[in-house]
Amino acid sequence: MHWFLTCHMHMKAMSAYGYEIVQTLIVDIEPDERVKRAMNEINAGMIMCLFSMFLAELKLLFFFIHAIRRNIHLQEISVIDLVR
Repeated sequence: MHWFLTCHMHMKAMSAYGYEIVQTLIVDIEPDERVKRAMNEINAGMIMCLFSMFLAELKLLFFFIHAIRRNIHLQEISVIDLVR
């Protein structure tokens, strides 16, 4: 029997005695293999997305570092030209 129907049946039975189940911890549920594969694919996709964003940020950081180093190098060349 599906776990949701089982929970619903228990909630209905308890309400007959004046109790209300507000929140329940459900354990030992083994999802279907297709569900597991789908969840793994979703997680892998999220990881790849995060990795892509991280890589883009890293490339941008290297670009800025290279630009700063180039600017400092050009300033050094300008100072050397002024000294000559």
